[in-house]
Amino acid sequence: ACAVKNLSREDQVNSEVLGRQPQVLQRLCDGVVEGGGALRGSALGALCNLTASCAENRVGECYSPSLLRTAVQCLSDRDEDVRVHSAGLLCNVSAAEGSDGCLVEIGSQSQVFERLLGMVTEGVGDARVNALGALCNLARADVNKCRIGAV
Repeated sequence: ACAVKNLSREDQVNSEVLGRQPQVLQRLCDGVVEGGGALRGSALGALCNLTASCAENRVGECYSPSLLRTAVQCLSDRDEDVRVHSAGLLCNVSAAEGSDGCLVEIGSQSQVFERLLGMVTEGVGDARVNALGALCNLARADVNKCRIGAV
């Protein structure tokens, strides 16, 4: 996970190639959902990077309800990198074309808007940018506009 994270950082060609490799995205998703500690953080970072620079990587495995649920839970993790990458992954995945079901799935998660808004108001740098991007993308679904307004 750490190697994929480093190879995919700000490099669209590497992200496209890595995303096409058999089982890479699935194993990273599994690392987020089933792993903990450093594995979860590296897998989140790799998925965040892979989905940031390659639209093809934003669909498929990344729409998994268990992955999205775990990413939302990680928004309140003690580790700043985990929070930044979780918000980045949610931002990237929710930006995908045809992601309406994904928007509703993320928006239905407990505390998602409170956590993202907290990152916008209290966070700095990438944490704030990723959280704000996720909120903007999630607001594309009408049901989420009501949920955001209620916070």
